[in-house]
Amino acid sequence: MDAAGSQETQVLDFKHREEEPSPGCQGDEQRKEDVAEVDEMKREDESKGFNHQEDMESCGHTEEATIGPVSVEEFADHVKIMKDDSTTFDDEWARLYDHRYKLQTFAMMEANFKKNRYKNILPYDHARVILDLIGDDPHSDYVNASYIQSFSKENTYIASQGPNVTSIADFWRMVWQKEVETIIMATNLVDKGKIKCEKYWPDQGEEMYFEDIVVTCEAEVHGIHDARRSLVLHKDEEVRCLDHFHFTRWPDKGVPRNVSVLLRFIQEVNQSRDDKSTPLLVHCSAGVGRTGVVIALDNEMQRAKQTGFVDIFNFVRAMRQRRPQMVQTPEQYEFIHDAMLEFLVGHDTMIPRDRFIEHFADLRTKSDQDVTLTKLDQEFEIMNKVCHEPPMDATNVGKLEENASKNRYQNVLPRDTHRPLLISFSTDTSTQYINATFCQGYKDREKIITTQMPLSQTVTDFLRLIYDYRISTIVMLNDLSKEDASSIYWDEANPNIKQPFSMNVLDTVESEHWTERTLELKHRKNTRIIQHFQFLSWKEVDSVDFYQTLLDFMNNVTSQQGGDSPVLVHCLNGVGRTGVFCVVKMCLDQLEVEDAVDVFQIVKALRHDNFQMIQSLEDYKLCYRILNHLMAMSQENTLQSGQEFDMEKDDGLSESVSTRTGDEDCEDVEIDPIEYYAHNDDDIQDEDADEKEGLHDLEKSLTRDLHLSEFDEVTITKL
Repeated sequence: MDAAGSQETQVLDFKHREEEPSPGCQGDEQRKEDVAEVDEMKREDESKGFNHQEDMESCGHTEEATIGPVSVEEFADHVKIMKDDSTTFDDEWARLYDHRYKLQTFAMMEANFKKNRYKNILPYDHARVILDLIGDDPHSDYVNASYIQSFSKENTYIASQGPNVTSIADFWRMVWQKEVETIIMATNLVDKGKIKCEKYWPDQGEEMYFEDIVVTCEAEVHGIHDARRSLVLHKDEEVRCLDHFHFTRWPDKGVPRNVSVLLRFIQEVNQSRDDKSTPLLVHCSAGVGRTGVVIALDNEMQRAKQTGFVDIFNFVRAMRQRRPQMVQTPEQYEFIHDAMLEFLVGHDTMIPRDRFIEHFADLRTKSDQDVTLTKLDQEFEIMNKVCHEPPMDATNVGKLEENASKNRYQNVLPRDTHRPLLISFSTDTSTQYINATFCQGYKDREKIITTQMPLSQTVTDFLRLIYDYRISTIVMLNDLSKEDASSIYWDEANPNIKQPFSMNVLDTVESEHWTERTLELKHRKNTRIIQHFQFLSWKEVDSVDFYQTLLDFMNNVTSQQGGDSPVLVHCLNGVGRTGVFCVVKMCLDQLEVEDAVDVFQIVKALRHDNFQMIQSLEDYKLCYRILNHLMAMSQENTLQSGQEFDMEKDDGLSESVSTRTGDEDCEDVEIDPIEYYAHNDDDIQDEDADEKEGLHDLEKSLTRDLHLSEFDEVTITKL
């Protein structure tokens, strides 16, 4: 087929796909009812002549205390106050009502309904993007997209749904007619097996035809978190260039785990648009949740730089007056505050591998703002500003009187939203509670469960945890004392192991710094084989020997780790040594994938799961020092390999040079360690738990679907 024939085929393909089903498709009778309802609403609106105040009252809202802009200098304190009172975000969110009574006449017309991806996300008439009509078709001006104004300019943004099969040609007409030069895409094409957006661009080096618009992809570059495409549009004799920024690590109705990655992404978009004044087109799937977050962040970042103020509440409310459900969930609304806080008080903490040693040396120098602190001290202070202690009610289940004896320390408790439930049955008195936390690893599907060394009364619960979540790898970071004898969970003779569980040691391999055990856990007729790694050398942590030994241990664990089941990591309290181990493990994973590392963001993400992790400056420094040692050894090995290669290549070297290079002992590099006092698991004092009474019924009301859904293999039936 020639080029002309190919073009005609693809044009027809996108012009006659309207018969295919769409998520927004409804029956004829339903559509007639919808249109009739819209007509009735329009008549009522015209007869009442609503103004803004009447609009508020019609929705059940009356004038409340004004929420105004916050200065950049006061924003950190403002967010802290909101975090300290868990109801503050909920109260603000409740005031961000939708204006769903506003007219959506065109979106609900029968001829346009298939162009909507979701039947409940429709643009308001007054803010919709209007296309040029095609011939005599009165409905060809419709596309599911809305204009959003910024704090300083009308129609700065276009918020759009991700095009479906029916609307894909209209999407490109909008891009052309509104002279869009930049698109931000904040969804993947498929999420959890569901189509979220049609692929509306060609692969690199190819072209696609949308009626009279030809789209070519000249370049495509993929990163870990995003992709960037350079697209070229042809229409008649005119040619235009378009930048396509695609953020690929954002779950539907959720938030990105790494704030700095999204901030960096938005800043890169803005750098590419320095001289552009045309609308910025932003879309996800529905064009409201993730789209709303991106637009809100971009607007508030610009407002903060230009005016010195942040006004998230009023901007989100203004967006919702122009498109329904902009910023779709309370979690997204809170995330905007977290991201803005990090934008204002933080800095880019991603460190390329080849600059780590240089960067760490700079972090150890005195701060320009405060000569009593190093830059690393200041970075940790920023960490404490952007990581907020969870509210008092976040650990209610651990405070229950019946669970108090299961906590080694009453001030080290898991968040109710992040703790695993025990499922298997052991005794009549067994409950679902264990002092443990789900932590997200660096890799998407990797999960880590962190916990305390079991007490004598929780040994069986510890085995239930292993069994329920199919744990195949256990990392133990604490030594054993005489007092811990009754807590040795791999001792088959331990009387604290209750039926129907039993444990056997199949094999033991001892070395100078760690012990490896192969364990067999039995539950009735079921058997689990577990690799158990106990680290024995957590001492003198300010030494090169310790850094190297711990890295060797971690490498040994990783090399023998198998399957997709979570890794179980514990020390005495489950947060001290465990936190350092988890951070370094995640940093090593990030280095392998990105050839760069962000210690700050990894610690911040881990603290989100368990706020007690890396609470001391000493632990934070230790993470950096271990990684710095790794980089130094890697650099030394690379240099040594290069020297050996040069020696082999040059056969003309004199014997004296060869001898001096090959046999002379290398001089040890003197290391000037930062003063460090290792975080000791025993340092955390046992404190009385507050508010134990009156909390018993709370456990039953907690929803655990989030956690159980993440472990598909877990059988919920009592065994």
